[in-house]
Formats: sequence, structure tokens, C-alpha cells
Amino acid sequence: MTRLSERANFPDHPALRKWWTGRVVYYAFLCGVFGAIAFYFGPNRILRGKWTALGPEDFVEWIEVEQPVILAVKKFQRDYGRLPRNGDELVPKYLPTPPDIRRDGTVAFYAGDHFLTYCLTPGKEGWFVEGPDANGRIPAPAVELDAANTDSSR
Repeated sequence: MTRLSERANFPDHPALRKWWTGRVVYYAFLCGVFGAIAFYFGPNRILRGKWTALGPEDFVEWIEVEQPVILAVKKFQRDYGRLPRNGDELVPKYLPTPPDIRRDGTVAFYAGDHFLTYCLTPGKEGWFVEGPDANGRIPAPAVELDAANTDSSR
């Protein structure tokens, strides 16, 4: 069996061996740093505008756009005493287009490659996100019907 120094150009002198080993460690470190930038930080910065991956808190501004849909569902529930079976029951009185209402009491929305849901189950009510980067409850208050959101034509 041949030694490593005989097979490759590995130096025999102890000082050169130490220098060569240091160079290998240094280049491995550089590859790790540039690999992290290229495969983790870079795509996050380019695609999402931030250095880290998305979290549930990054979807708070998305749900502000979808709150009128939840208000329409809650108005329907207030008027009829039950949740709508599907989004078609909300058209045209509450909404111009039907939302995606699931049987388990959730309303679904799509935010890019993520899936936003609003759960209407008492005790669990709130916004949730599922997707490749973020999963969990979105830190936003539940949508409530108040005097400003009620119709006087009822």
C-alpha cells in the first residue's frame, strides 16, 4: 500500500505539510461560506428581499387584502346562523366572486407559493400559512364583526 505522499503531491516536509493542510482547511471554509451565500442567503435576498427565510409574520400584509372575504363569510353566518357550504352562496349579495370555502370551516387563499387559510372554528379561529418556507399561525388578530362592518340594510 502506498502512502498518501507517494500517490499525490503531498509534501514530505512537516512545515510544508502543515501549510498544505492549512490551505485545504482554508479553501474548505471558503467553499462553505460561499455555498451558504449561493444556496441560502442569495436566493432569499433576491427572491424575497430579506436575508432569512420567510416566516408566518411575513404574511401579515397579505391577510389585510383578504379580510373583506372573511367579513363577508361572518356576515353570512350572522344572517343565516350557519357557515356557507361553498363560496357560491356568498355571490352576489356579499361578494362579487366566490371564495374557496372548505368543509372543515376554513377559507383558503393563495399567496404565491404559499397557502393562507382562515379557520372559523371557535377556539382555533385565526390566520394560518402553509408552504415551502413558512408554516404556522400568522400573528394577526382574528377578524371581528363590529358596528362599522355591519349593514344597516339588514
